[in-house]
Amino acid sequence: MIQKMVLSIKTTAACQLHCSFCPVVPWMKSREGWQTTLQDITDLIYYTQKAGYHYKRIIYSGGEPLLWDHLKKAAKLIKESGITDDTFMYTNGMSVTEKSLPEFKEICELIDNVGISSYSENKDNIELILAENIPNVSIIKRERYFDIQEKPVLNSFPANCGCKALGMIGNKITLCSFQDHLIAYKKWNPEDFKDQTVLLKENYLKPFEVMNPFIRDMCAYCIGNLKVKAWIMK
Repeated sequence: MIQKMVLSIKTTAACQLHCSFCPVVPWMKSREGWQTTLQDITDLIYYTQKAGYHYKRIIYSGGEPLLWDHLKKAAKLIKESGITDDTFMYTNGMSVTEKSLPEFKEICELIDNVGISSYSENKDNIELILAENIPNVSIIKRERYFDIQEKPVLNSFPANCGCKALGMIGNKITLCSFQDHLIAYKKWNPEDFKDQTVLLKENYLKPFEVMNPFIRDMCAYCIGNLKVKAWIMK
């Protein structure tokens, strides 16, 4: 698992949109007002460097990362730390106005690639951003999300995982980036997943070394499993 070394940081549970088709909404509602702290980020850097870990990519997700109080400072710390080859941010761009555009451009300079999800609600924001020709910004069309399955999908193991990322929620690291979202969506007991969640501490990924994250029951429901997604599309 450590060889994959992609980490998705859940920056905040805040979002201007609570789209009916978004599988993250139950998670956001269950964590209203919550955000990752700057101390969590400094701990991530410290323990990652101490263990000699190195990430291929760190992703800023949410919620909406532009509503995260610590985005600019955290992105600068991570960029300067050298713990990852690449950083990426998913955003809806709705916080970007003519007044805040200079700060958005500064944030883009601290993150390698920025993907803006396209909705009818943020058309004006996207046009404003695209007019600036920021080289590392791209548009992701979000016509719809796939529904989480009510029943497990047969023949979905081992999972063909489309994200292959660890998750970070505050000072906790989860075995997959969608784990906490799926628990909230399905109303599962988090205690059933406590062995798949570790605190940021020395050698924090060691408990995951013996685990196969692609044969868990939750993978049979998860839209990140391309075998599940392919089944839905039939």
